[in-house]
Amino acid sequence: MKIFDMAIIGAGPAGSAAALKLSGYGFDVCLIERKEFPRETICGEFFSEEAIRVLRGLNLYNDFLSLQPNRIKAVQFYNDKGEIIDRKLNFDAYGISRGKFDDFLLRSASQKGVKVFQPCEVKEIAQSGNGYTLSVKGGTDFSPIAAKKIICAYGRQNILDKLLKRKFYYYKSEFFAFKVHVGADILNKYETGTIKMFAADGIYCGLNPVSPDQASLCYLADSNITPGTAVEQLKILWRRNRSFGEHFREGSLDRISDFRVHGTGNIYFGKKDLMHGGIYFIGDSARMIAPLAGDGISMALESGFMIADILNKQSERHTNDRDTGEAYAHSWNYMFAGRLRAADWIQRAIMNKYTRNMAAKLLECFPVLLNPLINSTRG
Repeated sequence: MKIFDMAIIGAGPAGSAAALKLSGYGFDVCLIERKEFPRETICGEFFSEEAIRVLRGLNLYNDFLSLQPNRIKAVQFYNDKGEIIDRKLNFDAYGISRGKFDDFLLRSASQKGVKVFQPCEVKEIAQSGNGYTLSVKGGTDFSPIAAKKIICAYGRQNILDKLLKRKFYYYKSEFFAFKVHVGADILNKYETGTIKMFAADGIYCGLNPVSPDQASLCYLADSNITPGTAVEQLKILWRRNRSFGEHFREGSLDRISDFRVHGTGNIYFGKKDLMHGGIYFIGDSARMIAPLAGDGISMALESGFMIADILNKQSERHTNDRDTGEAYAHSWNYMFAGRLRAADWIQRAIMNKYTRNMAAKLLECFPVLLNPLINSTRG
């Protein structure tokens, strides 16, 4: 049985970025992905300056542009009092569907020599000598897989979290997220260069253009405050925020369920272990940032870059796993802890009517404060 240097579980932005970087360092890497690509997943689909920086580092920026991503130049925020905050972005940003982007990144990894097992689901991880053996389901050619090190990049939550006894797995939150791609034909006000955000008590929603004729509608809701199905929650937002309703043509909200809908509950924003049982966690597997920050994809890409650099240094310097784990935790906290705190604070403020309206009035009087607020969630 072949033994890979690195087995990466999950081929989203974090996993594929780590695979590309590690392969470039000369490691023998495999990517294990349980779903067929292209596939969609819940995401605001916003690519910030940080994400572009990583793509440049992987020499993929020009290839990314060949996908014809939609250029984002401004953000507009509508609160439930009808007040609007309009701000031009001072950095390059894009919108593109995750299905299209993830497929592009995975194909790039495969072309660089990364072995891809897909569709292939890891059912069990067992230590074996100085490495690991992964029991998988996905065909006779896929089982088992052996590796010296494992990186988990499988997203917000996976059955492996339970098998690995990660404590957060048993925490139950009331946060529910939803994403759907809507056609420009059901929108009254469609501006390809502008992200529009809407908020009301217990819910906020982003409308992000991902192509000339399609936008990503993605929201996060506290089910204690906005109960019901996804469409019912959107109707609550429609009633509580008049500006949101004005962006849709009459009766169009009832058509949302006709589109392919992606939804998930029990979204956990708290701390997770970055290393467990010698296994490294990156991307949303390490921790999830509040979606309104628009930094989830960049954090995923950056964490993939980071773990590859750290594991390469371990190989060069022959450091032990404990010191390597400490180095990873230090680097991760240095890069992400501040923006996570800022995004969490902003999310709490926006979902509460008192702090939301106070913040809106403050920014209306002092718009110069918006740039440092945005920068606080950036890397």
